[in-house]
Amino acid sequence: MSQKHLLVVGGAGNLGRAIVNSFSKNWKVTSLDLKANSQAHHNVLLGDLTQKLEDRIPKIYKDLEGFSQHYDSVFCVAGGWAGGSIKDPKIFSQLQLMHDIQVVPAFLTAHLASKYLNPAGLLLFTGAATPFRQPAPFMLAYAVEKTAVHGLAMNLADSDDLPADTTIATILPETIDTPENRKAMPDEDFSQWSPPEKIAEMLKRWAEDKNSRPKNGSFAIIKTLENKEIMPEFV
Repeated sequence: MSQKHLLVVGGAGNLGRAIVNSFSKNWKVTSLDLKANSQAHHNVLLGDLTQKLEDRIPKIYKDLEGFSQHYDSVFCVAGGWAGGSIKDPKIFSQLQLMHDIQVVPAFLTAHLASKYLNPAGLLLFTGAATPFRQPAPFMLAYAVEKTAVHGLAMNLADSDDLPADTTIATILPETIDTPENRKAMPDEDFSQWSPPEKIAEMLKRWAEDKNSRPKNGSFAIIKTLENKEIMPEFV
């Protein structure tokens, strides 16, 4: 059996690094991000952000194809967070930032999947549990742009533009246990947060075992149990 290939958009972030580390043991892994991940077998950099993404796409194609022209799974785990309400005069810069680091990477991931994902592959997006379940006006820009990612996933699950039998799934973390989140929320109960390594293990099971994979169009809230294990709650 030929070795499987994974493309991780956002592979240099906290969750991305955990995924790269987990998969690289028996998959060939490509990380696409602003900076390289030394644990990946191959790195593709997004390039000069002052250039339009359309102008950088040909080089991204070339850099991907230099390693592999076919991927068995394609994941988007790029992102970030911003608080703020509609009263905040910085809401417009927050909105642009959240669009650039949430929605644009998700569209890029889907576009690359339409070109490079193998039939019957897994296309994964990263949403967020809170804006999926309820309004979140205290983090308005984040909530609106994550909702756009959810909408992208829903639309593509009913699209003919992806390879045959593609499974699209969206994970909805509550809070991922990262150094940045601990610093930003030092008084929270970290035991309730999801370890990125456990999320990576779950995604690896989905990628390798089609019987454990969610059905196309699924959304999974990531629940953290008392022993720091995680469980997907499909909604």
